[in-house]
Amino acid sequence: MDQIIELIRWSSQPDNNIQKQVYNRIHELCQNPQFLVELTQVLIIKTIDIDTRYRAGVILKSTFRYVNHIPPQIEEQLLQIDLTVQILRQTYCLIIPEYVIRNGIGKSIRIVNNLILQLDTDPVLASDCFSKIIEDMKFNSENINFYDSSEGLELSDRLIIKFFQLIKSNDAQIVLNSLNFLNYNVFFMPPSLSQNCEIYVSLLIEATKSKEKKIKLKGLQGLQALVETKRDKLFRVPEILELCYQETGNRDKEIAKYATLFLTDFLRIEDEEDLQQPQLLVQFLNNLIPQVILNTELTRQDEINLQPIFSNVYQVKPDAEEEDEQVVGEYTLRQSSTQLIQKILQLFGKSNFYDFTHTVQNLLQNNDFKKKESGVLALGYMAEAAVAFYPNNIQDILDPLFAQTNQLNEYVFATSLWSISQYNDWINTNMGNNKYFIENYLKLIFKAIESNNLYLKDSGFQSLDSLSQKCLPILLPYLIDVLHIFIAAINSQKVILTVYSSLTNLLSQVDQISNQDTCNKLMQALLSKFTQNFSDFNLCPIYECISQVIEKFDILTLQFLPIIYQACIQTMNGYVNYSKTGQTKYLYQQSELLKRSLDVCSQIIAVAKLESSKILTQDFILALNVALQDSDVGIRQYALSTIGEVIKNSYPIFENFNINYILLENIHSKTINDDPGNLFLSTSNNAAWALGELALQDPTKIQQIFHNALSKLVPLINGDKIPKVIAQNLAVAICRIIQTNLKEGQCYILQMFKRINLILSQCKSEAFKEYRSQSYQTLINIVQEYPQIVQNDMKYFIYSFVVSKEQNFQFPRIVQQYKDSIGEMQFRAIFNGPEFPAGFFQLL
Repeated sequence: MDQIIELIRWSSQPDNNIQKQVYNRIHELCQNPQFLVELTQVLIIKTIDIDTRYRAGVILKSTFRYVNHIPPQIEEQLLQIDLTVQILRQTYCLIIPEYVIRNGIGKSIRIVNNLILQLDTDPVLASDCFSKIIEDMKFNSENINFYDSSEGLELSDRLIIKFFQLIKSNDAQIVLNSLNFLNYNVFFMPPSLSQNCEIYVSLLIEATKSKEKKIKLKGLQGLQALVETKRDKLFRVPEILELCYQETGNRDKEIAKYATLFLTDFLRIEDEEDLQQPQLLVQFLNNLIPQVILNTELTRQDEINLQPIFSNVYQVKPDAEEEDEQVVGEYTLRQSSTQLIQKILQLFGKSNFYDFTHTVQNLLQNNDFKKKESGVLALGYMAEAAVAFYPNNIQDILDPLFAQTNQLNEYVFATSLWSISQYNDWINTNMGNNKYFIENYLKLIFKAIESNNLYLKDSGFQSLDSLSQKCLPILLPYLIDVLHIFIAAINSQKVILTVYSSLTNLLSQVDQISNQDTCNKLMQALLSKFTQNFSDFNLCPIYECISQVIEKFDILTLQFLPIIYQACIQTMNGYVNYSKTGQTKYLYQQSELLKRSLDVCSQIIAVAKLESSKILTQDFILALNVALQDSDVGIRQYALSTIGEVIKNSYPIFENFNINYILLENIHSKTINDDPGNLFLSTSNNAAWALGELALQDPTKIQQIFHNALSKLVPLINGDKIPKVIAQNLAVAICRIIQTNLKEGQCYILQMFKRINLILSQCKSEAFKEYRSQSYQTLINIVQEYPQIVQNDMKYFIYSFVVSKEQNFQFPRIVQQYKDSIGEMQFRAIFNGPEFPAGFFQLL
């Protein structure tokens, strides 16, 4: 006990290092149930000083998160906490909800029953505890299941009836706690609340009318929860709409936000019954539209949310211990207001478009940059309605947007660029030949990118990204100039992530680039961002860029490939070494880095081809082997894809390995029900494709696994709901494998012939044309060798060949032979029949 007290007192030291050591020690000790019991004992011994007892309670609360089992005697100890001491009352309100949630409501029924009694004797304390319990319960499946049980429903009935009574209290805190408890019950909607929903809605309306801001907010939150999840339980809808419309103008931004969220959810249309609902809001639109646009005015929090990112923090999975400390950007009134603007424009864009334009015109003339920026923002959201209903007005919208880019304020300039980009589809269709317009547009984007203001620079790259995705033909004549803009940005001291993502997206859209000078400068800029730490997560976006540069500049990158490979192999070694430790804290980052470096290696191999053997080392083979053993299916997919590239372009590297058996092991036969995310199917796809490449490079290796491979692949391709691209890849792989030994493969022909023909008939991609032709040649060989086996499915072969517009000199003779074998009349009947599209016979 004395040691525990000493530990608790050390935890109050101001030195962060000491605190960290103390909490690490506590984390170790809390795995021992006796430690929890003694820690709780400190909390209730009256001879120990209050400060130590309070800290014991705070520590106890945190330990509940990290233990699998809470000792049963703790429940009795918690009931002995001295509630006459104010600071211990606060501790009680921290510990009891955490205990009930972690231990489970069903296992904590004595504590819960005690709280129910306290609702009469100490309603502030008990209602606070129940309010916190119900908040956390939404995220705990065990407690949700208990709440649905007969015992849980009986408990919820008792509590809801009790809180209906408490909500009438004169104590504001009790009212707040009661509203919060009832509001969270909306997500579970127990019978007692469902049956009394009319009373509940009336209470929420009264709360929304309250002069007390916190109570008003709880009223709106309850209404918003109802309209979001149980809108059929709403009563007095016109009155609620008027209240929410009024509260959108509340100076308290949280209140205005929840009023806005209610209206947005109310306008959500899910079925025919909802179609008439929006008409109830029409009477308020003339005044609501200006208010909602004004509510998009920037706040300090919005400015923080809009700041560009420098570190590669996206998609990082937090450590379990740190999860609660992750700070997410706050959802603001501006964000909820833009959602409502979009919803109003979607439903009333034609009838109320000029209400928007009138408001915007006034705001653009305002000297307050925040109001001006709100007007500019609204013009961007109006794009869809303008294009659909008022296309002749679009030039009148774009002109003032271009004018706003002359503003000195960076937010007005940046938002103007974003708003212009919302019209990019229209610009691509209508302004593609207007060189003056396009060059002015690009000058504005370049001006933003070259700005010293990082937010404006970020907005410029986002605009360029939008332009490359929606208006690529417009951008292509200026491609080299654009790439040099990226080079300058990458060479700057601080590089925002948008630079890398925009460059990657742009390169992914274009064809091969033949400009050695640009290639050299772009590669040098990217390589200059390598640090000594090749396990740095910030390398991910750089690797993504480099992969695209290698693919698009092709052999022009040859001189840089050895340097890039060395970086990749150091990253792979970092992953291999980390995987040996058994640690998981940075496993996600290491895994993502490995995937990116494997992707870069695939591009290196695709460009260097047989010369890859001079670049790749044994470390590369080792990393591939470790990746293939990884429990992460995504990593195995990347490894198999890389193996496919090696086999295709530099097979001697694998010549002495049993790569055929390794690939075979990675073909799985999971159904769509067992594999809803297609993870194992994607792995099988990559392994099958690599086997197809092996069939071309080394048919003897395929013979060793011939039947094992086809006995897996043929049932796989006949499975339900296989994604189109994967089905096409499997078809090509099967054709390549079976071509190595048609005689041995004849037992599979009947199972796969029809299916592969139907898959190939869907292959329209020009990039797939070569593979499709190879597959058709295999099918022709099958038809010629085994006509009796495919006789009943010949119609699918002919249909597939014709609709794919495949060219092959053998095809007319095959069709003629088939027609002769069945007769002219039956031939006509088949291809004029309902199984094929109208007019197919004439096409044939």
